[in-house]
Amino acid sequence: MVKNIRTVETSCNTRNGDSESELNFTRAQRSVIVKGDVKKGDIITQDNITTKRPLLEDSIPAIDYYNTIGKVFTKDLKDDMILRLDNIGENNEWNDRFSNNRWNRKS
Repeated sequence: MVKNIRTVETSCNTRNGDSESELNFTRAQRSVIVKGDVKKGDIITQDNITTKRPLLEDSIPAIDYYNTIGKVFTKDLKDDMILRLDNIGENNEWNDRFSNNRWNRKS
């Protein structure tokens, strides 16, 4: 009977919020963190970011660590600050340099 109730809840999406174990799992995940003070316009490298717990709602998850490398900081940040999407931007110099390589050429 409980299994049937859970099936109905899932199909109706009537469950409110995350369970306690799901919340604990989220707290155990990691965010991308600034390592050392950085200036606006600095290119993001493995030397100036790392990962630490917890994963906050508006932070960049550690799974996107390698996707942030090569982008630039959009503001000055202090050591150990959690990196958020509004703190990074595209590196146009990097994009221009590699956009014309042989793998991206359109024939």
